[in-house]
Amino acid sequence: MPQQTLSLRTTQTLSMTPQLQQAIRLLQLSTVELQQEIDNALESNPLLEVEDQKPDSEADPSELGAESFDEKIEKAMESEKEPAPEITEASASDQAMDTDRIPDDSESPLDTTWESTYDEGATKAHHTSSSLVDDEEFESEGHTEETLKEHLIWQLTLSPFTERDEAIARAVIDGIDDNGYLKQSDDDIAEAAAKILVEKSEEKTGKLLSNEEYRSAIESTDIEPDEIAVVLKRIRHFDPIGAGSRTVEECLLAQLREIPDPGKAVGDAERILSGYSDLLAQKDIRTLLRKTGLSDEEFRDALAVLKTLDPHPGSAFEHDRSQYVDPDVIVRKVNGVWQAFLNPALTRKLGINQRYAKIAKSGTTNERQYVRNNLQEAKWIIKSLETRNDTLLKVARCIVEKQRDFFEGGAEEMKPMILSEIADSIEMHESTISRVTTQKYMLTPHGIYELKFFFSSHVSTNSGGECSSTAIRAKIKKIIESENRAKPLSDSAIAKMLCDTGIMVARRTVAKYRESLSIPSSSQRKEIC
Repeated sequence: MPQQTLSLRTTQTLSMTPQLQQAIRLLQLSTVELQQEIDNALESNPLLEVEDQKPDSEADPSELGAESFDEKIEKAMESEKEPAPEITEASASDQAMDTDRIPDDSESPLDTTWESTYDEGATKAHHTSSSLVDDEEFESEGHTEETLKEHLIWQLTLSPFTERDEAIARAVIDGIDDNGYLKQSDDDIAEAAAKILVEKSEEKTGKLLSNEEYRSAIESTDIEPDEIAVVLKRIRHFDPIGAGSRTVEECLLAQLREIPDPGKAVGDAERILSGYSDLLAQKDIRTLLRKTGLSDEEFRDALAVLKTLDPHPGSAFEHDRSQYVDPDVIVRKVNGVWQAFLNPALTRKLGINQRYAKIAKSGTTNERQYVRNNLQEAKWIIKSLETRNDTLLKVARCIVEKQRDFFEGGAEEMKPMILSEIADSIEMHESTISRVTTQKYMLTPHGIYELKFFFSSHVSTNSGGECSSTAIRAKIKKIIESENRAKPLSDSAIAKMLCDTGIMVARRTVAKYRESLSIPSSSQRKEIC
């Protein structure tokens, strides 16, 4: 049996105080998340206030209403049955605090920079976009537009369906995506319809089946594929026509067959769709003309009919739910020099409510302890917000300094830049720069961009220099926009054009950048007529 011994060993460990953890957490929050954090702090901490509002110390006590000042304190203390763990456990200065003395800002341990104590294991926050683009204030209104499924269900309730067919129809509509296409198999639809029928039976009888009885009832409800096909055909004639189709061909054929007084062009279009949709997708005009026997004029007439159809019948119900972005930084040219400023619309100056702070000296023992805890927390929040704003502004100004050509000429003039360049310039850790540039946005003369947009890899040039991958993407997009649509440029041709300008890129690199821009291949960009 091993002998147990006691030993003394000195080690060095890296740890972060709660206030430093809070500073890092605030630094990486997006605009919306930060505003929510500030609102929560203002609501929960009576020592915090927005400085541009009228302070309580200036208010007439008679204006405080029926609830007295002391009652407000008591209610706030009752709402917090125990102090926040972060404050009471980690703040050694709180426990050593003299009852008649409130620590100054200079005593706060937050003055230490987080780069020197950053823990690599700290978790990263998830970010969301904010809302609003410019300095104007907008109110977010709820969307009340009808969805595709709601529109189909409304038509279903007005149509003569049996109970069984209605259950199948509801199961079909539940399986239709936002573009109007049915993604569920017949087996899935049959099972979903069976569940609807069994649950309706439970409602009628008022008897709730056991799990075993429920599964048995579903299995015994045998719904045939022919029944689904009949109901599906009816739904495809609902508005919008073609919704519920499984393929583009089915969708377009359903729309063609609803055209009143169809002529020869409609018949030719239906024949092309029914038998040669693959050739049409490949834009193989010669083979199409040979196999269909159509003349050039007849083919153009049929193609004109096809162009009137909607391959995405559900698109009319796709309402714009885009979230607009509030820029954290605004870049303007002042006296011929590009300068970065924090967006004043997003900056709220927080301060300490002095009326409440006085209780730390004049209140009861419980009141003094409660106020001291909240006072220290309020100071940490204010200090963290100031540090966040200072760091964000430093990074933004450094980006503007290094990317002046972009602000003058656009994305084609972007310079290659990596995180370490900014980190070295402002003497901060790369991880801090990464946090600052995530979900933070800059308003420029060319639009609003996330700060991460300004960081990109490089490609060598013939002259021995470097070109940013962002600039190459912009050049590729410009080349494609100016190409002949009847004879679009291949990736190899684009690579050659870039090489002629001194930018050495391979064909596969052009293809990768083109795909990142969501630009289709040359065969898909080709206009057949």
